Amino acid sequence: MMSATQVRIVGLVGLGSIVVFLIAFLLDPVPPGAGTSGSQVVSHAVQYSGADRVAGFMFALSGAGLVVLVAGLRHWFLDISPAPKWVGTAMLAGAILAAAMLNYVSVLFFTLGSHTQINSDTASVVNDELNYALVFSAFGLLVLLVNASAIMLSTYGPLQLLGRFSAVIAVLQIPFLLTAFFTSGPLQAGSVVSIICFGAAGLWVFLVSVTLLWFARLAAAASR
Repeated sequence: MMSATQVRIVGLVGLGSIVVFLIAFLLDPVPPGAGTSGSQVVSHAVQYSGADRVAGFMFALSGAGLVVLVAGLRHWFLDISPAPKWVGTAMLAGAILAAAMLNYVSVLFFTLGSHTQINSDTASVVNDELNYALVFSAFGLLVLLVNASAIMLSTYGPLQLLGRFSAVIAVLQIPFLLTAFFTSGPLQAGSVVSIICFGAAGLWVFLVSVTLLWFARLAAAASR
């Protein structure tokens, strides 16, 4: 059984991941979406070269934090949820898949920021690859959220409410995936719909982290 201290550490890792991700996002909040012309991609890369390299590093760091958070969450659920163990394993596998795709996005983001003399055709291809990789991270998020929701709904109280919220966020990953087929308008991969749907997953991480910290505080108080 996890101690209150261990649960608190997992929650803090989750919050740290969100903070790191927000910093990365603020460094370059509007990178070029899929279908952007190569010349515009190169111009953006020149303008945000240093910021994008830092952002790429931080995006990868936030992905690593996500894996630690969900691994700890899975272990915690083994103690408190009657759900089958394989559901928790599937949840962790989804987090690993999402984090791996986020790491790949980070590599491409870092590459564009490091090679500002790249020709426009190559820049366009790398930028599209970056945006599609981010979209396909939603496959991992979908696996993560569906299984997390199933586990939480088998528990009680606040966790059941969080389970319902998890189901809603899982549904939002579907339009996120559909943005892969658009290169203009609000559904453009990397545009407003992508940001909202991916941001909702970030909100889920925040709420899970806060929940863990709350339960850790209750457990610590009960043990006194």
